[in-house]
Amino acid sequence: MKFRRILPNEVSLLTAMARRTFADAFEALNTPEDFEMYVSANLTEKALGAELDNPDSAFWWVCHEEKPVAYFKLNLAPAQTDLHDPAGIELERIYTLSEWQGHGIGSLIIQHIEKIARQEGMQFIWLGVWEKNHRAIAFYERHGFRPFGSHVFVLGTDEQTDVLLRKDLA
Repeated sequence: MKFRRILPNEVSLLTAMARRTFADAFEALNTPEDFEMYVSANLTEKALGAELDNPDSAFWWVCHEEKPVAYFKLNLAPAQTDLHDPAGIELERIYTLSEWQGHGIGSLIIQHIEKIARQEGMQFIWLGVWEKNHRAIAFYERHGFRPFGSHVFVLGTDEQTDVLLRKDLA
């Protein structure tokens, strides 16, 4: 697997993958109206293009034979959804195509993020994950993340609770 930054001119490909992987993960668990409202507001070329243009955020591809099979997004303090702590980096999104799940890509991504965070002098990595996503929570806990709080994530009109997890890098 190779990692590379997603370029602004790849917004169409990012949008397609973001919509597909988000639908695979969450469409069946939410009402069609709430799901469509969220996707229409947040997973468009315009919205993702603006995120790509933010100098305090970085999107990365995970590629197999030059083809993207996963992506993730990191945020420095000014772009973070909550903490805004310059000592930490936020993992805001991590999605893998369904046919590539179970191949160890998530673990490779976590290792790569830790490398980036250390290079940037970060003391910790943090993220939010839906409280009902027990599989993801267990995955992060296996990789050393520990709960430290929660926040509200609004999907359409549905206010959902995300568990906040943190991994110290000391």
